[in-house]
Amino acid sequence: MVTSPFTLGALVMPGRDGYVWLRLVGEDNRIIVEQKLDYRQYKDRSLRIAPLVNFSISSAVETARLELSTKDEYNRLIALSSVDLLLMLVGEDEIYPPDTIQERYLVRFPKPDYTISGGNVPVIGLANPVNSNPVILELIDTQGNIVGSTQVQVPPPTGDLSHTPFEAVIPYKISQSKQVRLTLRQESAGRIPGTVALSSLTITLEP
Repeated sequence: MVTSPFTLGALVMPGRDGYVWLRLVGEDNRIIVEQKLDYRQYKDRSLRIAPLVNFSISSAVETARLELSTKDEYNRLIALSSVDLLLMLVGEDEIYPPDTIQERYLVRFPKPDYTISGGNVPVIGLANPVNSNPVILELIDTQGNIVGSTQVQVPPPTGDLSHTPFEAVIPYKISQSKQVRLTLRQESAGRIPGTVALSSLTITLEP
């Protein structure tokens, strides 16, 4: 629960262009705030950031989603992280520690820049799901086309595990070699639609 302005604390690695995108999305899917944060001097480095977020709402309280994302040179999402908020016109901020600060999706195979042929991409990984929706795996080429996709239902981790192991196979069909971004993401289970978490890596596909 936050009032305006509030400070966001995050650990990020800027996108290929050196920018980090911040968005505050409202209940009707409108963009309340959008900032293009310039960290070009820190490209290829992880850093802690603390941008100030100012917002304006017409009601006393509104549900919103705060998103941070980065993009590659082809405007594909590299990573996205989000948190649901209650925006308040007045009141005392109530901010709780996150349930995890680790990556939601960890890919053990394939490794970045790996080359795969034969029409199927086997994926071995670990996930800490955001919600009960399936994890969506997609192969996105440099033009933004999805050349392969699948979904896998991953249960929450149990016991002392931080993530649940999973395996999947993504079928694809191409006629020539393509560099693609293997993306793992989940969609919202709440009132505001859209992707709520995303991780990715690049691989090369051969027919």
